[in-house]
Amino acid sequence: MIKEMEIFVVYCARETNQIQVPIGSAVILNALEVNGLHGRFIDLTPIDPDKRLAHFEASLSRDP
Repeated sequence: MIKEMEIFVVYCARETNQIQVPIGSAVILNALEVNGLHGRFIDLTPIDPDKRLAHFEASLSRDP
C-alpha cells in the first residue's frame, strides 16, 4: 500500500512583524491544489528565533 505523502511549505522572514503570506508560497500552494495535491503552510516568522525548530517539529505529523 502506498501512503500519501505530506507536503509542507515553510516560510520564515527576517522581519518578525511581517503579516502577509508571501506571494511565492501562495503560488506554490495554489499550484499544488490545482494539481490535486494538498500542502500545509507553516509560517515561522512570528515564532521566536530560538523556538522555531521546536515549533516546526511540533507541526509535523507523528506518522512516519
